[in-house]
Amino acid sequence: MSTMTADFPMSRILRCYLLEARCEFMRLLRTPSFVVPCLSFPAVFYLLFGVILGGTRGNNGMASYLLATYGVFGIMGVALFGFGVTVAIERERGFLTLKRALPMPPGALLFAKTAMAMIFASMVSLILAIIALTLAGVSLAPWQWLALFAVNVLGVLPFAAIGLLIATLCSGQASPAIINLIYLPMAFRCGPGLAVLSPEPDSLACGWTKCRTGHRLAFDLSGSGHRGLLSPGAQALAEFEPDGCLGVSDMAITLGHRLRRLRGLLIPEHLNLGWGPFYSLGYLLFLFMPAIFGGYESRWAEGVPYGSLGVTVLSVLVFLPLYFINFRLSGVRMVLCVLLIASLGYLLLPYNGFSNTYMIYAVAAAAFIHASLWQRLSLVCLLLATFLLEILLLGFPVFLFGITLIIALAVFFGSHYQIEHHRKAAALRLSHDEVRRLAALAERERIGRDLHDLLGHTLSLIALKSELAGKLFERDASAARREIDDVTRVARDALSQVRHAVTGIRAAGLSTELAAARQLLESAGVSFSYALADVELSTEQETALSLVVREAVTNIQRHARATKARVELVALREQMHLRIEDDGNGGDLRAGNGLTGIRERVNALDGQFRIDSSRSTGTRLDILLPLAEQSLPVNAPPVHHSVAPR
Repeated sequence: MSTMTADFPMSRILRCYLLEARCEFMRLLRTPSFVVPCLSFPAVFYLLFGVILGGTRGNNGMASYLLATYGVFGIMGVALFGFGVTVAIERERGFLTLKRALPMPPGALLFAKTAMAMIFASMVSLILAIIALTLAGVSLAPWQWLALFAVNVLGVLPFAAIGLLIATLCSGQASPAIINLIYLPMAFRCGPGLAVLSPEPDSLACGWTKCRTGHRLAFDLSGSGHRGLLSPGAQALAEFEPDGCLGVSDMAITLGHRLRRLRGLLIPEHLNLGWGPFYSLGYLLFLFMPAIFGGYESRWAEGVPYGSLGVTVLSVLVFLPLYFINFRLSGVRMVLCVLLIASLGYLLLPYNGFSNTYMIYAVAAAAFIHASLWQRLSLVCLLLATFLLEILLLGFPVFLFGITLIIALAVFFGSHYQIEHHRKAAALRLSHDEVRRLAALAERERIGRDLHDLLGHTLSLIALKSELAGKLFERDASAARREIDDVTRVARDALSQVRHAVTGIRAAGLSTELAAARQLLESAGVSFSYALADVELSTEQETALSLVVREAVTNIQRHARATKARVELVALREQMHLRIEDDGNGGDLRAGNGLTGIRERVNALDGQFRIDSSRSTGTRLDILLPLAEQSLPVNAPPVHHSVAPR
């Protein structure tokens, strides 16, 4: 990311930080798939477990206890998803690379996302505090309210660090599933899970309902996995491979190829989903929560081999083929597959209270059916209504349906917004491609018109005078000679005009060349910065300076072994001064083709070229060119840019 230098006042730098934080907050505030679950889930579950079902009104200790736990539950989601998902998506789409080229402080984006997480954590804490005061009857001292608020706001920092780490390692589409796999076990230890593990479990809900809310946003079946997932592992094996032990890295690479081939058999490659669908299968672990945490044995499982656990395992074996087949279906067949997945939830409910896991999978799959929003929403309502009817017939607690309803709607609309986002992104890419195509076509037409206007009249005149000279050759040799001289003069003028036009077409922009230099040096681990004064350059001067920068940067990348490089253009009284310097291994330099070409270009523009190189300070090139009359005065402030290596 570009860096503001010390020449800028502190007020402007502070304003950059604040504007970046405001833009980040407004962007997420306008993202329903993020703001709705992050703000509503902690409040809804606290209201459900802490007020309606918990019976904590009048029990200040339990209500306060749940207030703190659901606060942690809320800030974990804000920090993990706010950092992990958004940063991964921005990195994958090249947004962070674009930020590096802007004249912004390097910490502005990180500050903005941290401030965003803290603001949303404050909003979650305030919503929970209002519910606790008005409905749960929580009574705390002022300093206790402040301490709870401070812990929640500052508590986003470690979770934000975890999310940032995931974002740097995973793709934008795989990050939601991976974060959920990390988030859900932690969420079980607070919030919904503590509704069961609390000191007074009898005052809350039935034991088998624990962890139900862990589904949250998880079932995003459209995410693609981390591309090249096994490549880092193969590299690690290669690094730690002992001498004489050959073939370990090759085995890892071969295993990676086989796994990707297996993935291609299960998930169509043209969907570009990667490993995301496989990460989503991790939520099947919720089906085994009763067995892991000692849930009750259903009376329906009496006499069944292995009891409820056996029925659950059998349902998973039936679910997996349906899950993978669903990615290859469309239309009515996809609807039937969704109904079959939901039927597994209906059939398993008497044996396992966590069978609503299949309902979430079915709702997530329904969001990707090629139909209108109302048709898909009607199908979801039908599935949930059937689930509610079965709950009532079996005598299960109604809040089981309430939790399933909240999660299902969040998953459905989150998937819907994701589909719309991908559709709009695809349309935007097509639009940009069309704009580039039209721009190239317009440029070709402009060049064609310029060449026609330039050469059409000239070539016609040459043809006419040549024909006239041929006719006069026998009768008046002197007149024919004059016509031939005119043809020579016109041809020379035309050649000069063509050269000027071609120079304008092929002229390299200095800013474009600096951007290319940034990419080249950045890939080599060299920190690159530049400062350009607002100097009026002629086409010949800008082209020459651009080629000088290109040659110098190439030499830095190939030979200098530098860690820092800088290009600076300033306006003096009667000259412009371009300085290119690095901290590499200078010393005696031989004037090869590159330095000779630089010197010739500078001399052709009546400029001066100097080179200073030493092993202690590196190499510096100084180019002085005459200053155009339209240039700015000496004290015009340069524009500073700096790029750190990746």
